[in-house]
Amino acid sequence: MTPLVKLDHETKHCFHRTHLVVGTPATVLSSQIVLAAVSSEGEEDDERPNLFQKLRVMRKVTQKVLECAASDKPFVARRSREARDIIKHLSDDTLTGLF
Repeated sequence: MTPLVKLDHETKHCFHRTHLVVGTPATVLSSQIVLAAVSSEGEEDDERPNLFQKLRVMRKVTQKVLECAASDKPFVARRSREARDIIKHLSDDTLTGLF
């Protein structure tokens, strides 16, 4: 599948810093993006690193997911809890101590 938009490395990091770290506003969009990036439904190789692992920001994104999972906004919390449940099963040493 070809992405609709190709982003350079700096743009990806900029988006991460402004939307997907602890302390940034909890939004439906950020929750959906995290869920889509960590979800591997239909993927043949479940052991491939996801986007956040490739960018080496998985721990920071997971902290944001945990923050959003506790949100009082149901549309934010629901997607974040789904992402949290997927992230719990990742083999990633950077997540040690978060769960």
